[in-house]
Amino acid sequence: MTEAGEWVNRGDQVLELVALEPVRLDVNVPQERFSEITTQTRVEILPDALPSRKLTGKITALVPVSNAQARSFLVRIVVDSEDVKLLPGTSASAVIYLGGDKAKGFLVPRDAVLRHPDGGRSVFVIDSNNRAQRRSVNVGSDSSEGIIITNGLTAEDLVVVRGNEVLRDNDEVEIVSDAR
Repeated sequence: MTEAGEWVNRGDQVLELVALEPVRLDVNVPQERFSEITTQTRVEILPDALPSRKLTGKITALVPVSNAQARSFLVRIVVDSEDVKLLPGTSASAVIYLGGDKAKGFLVPRDAVLRHPDGGRSVFVIDSNNRAQRRSVNVGSDSSEGIIITNGLTAEDLVVVRGNEVLRDNDEVEIVSDAR
């Protein structure tokens, strides 16, 4: 941080110590997935400097401090592979294997789920009187096929897929069949 012979003031930073072992990765994880991760979760590291290698990693810390703008939490991973040396400051990707990918629940179309500013999600279900009722739900995995709802729905529930953005509780609805 300084050159030989350069004047420095008390408190000025003159050097930075860097440990070559263990190399760690700090990964931001979306808030929806943070609760599924533990220190036992399997991790693979794909270093950009070694594109043909997959290294094993171990989660050493789950930091419950969020990035409010990104709605994510920090997961700290240490490289487990001893045969490969990575340098600090190089980039890598991490693959975190979640057991919840095959979560039990109900697959609903993406359009059925309403997102709220506080991060919550809900759907409208139709009761026996053909009236819409908003119901808060918990979301499991999210894919191109739809969203898995892990809590808040039953197998008998009829979920509103179209027009749910303008619905209010107890609005009367007409059930139509989509014959596409």
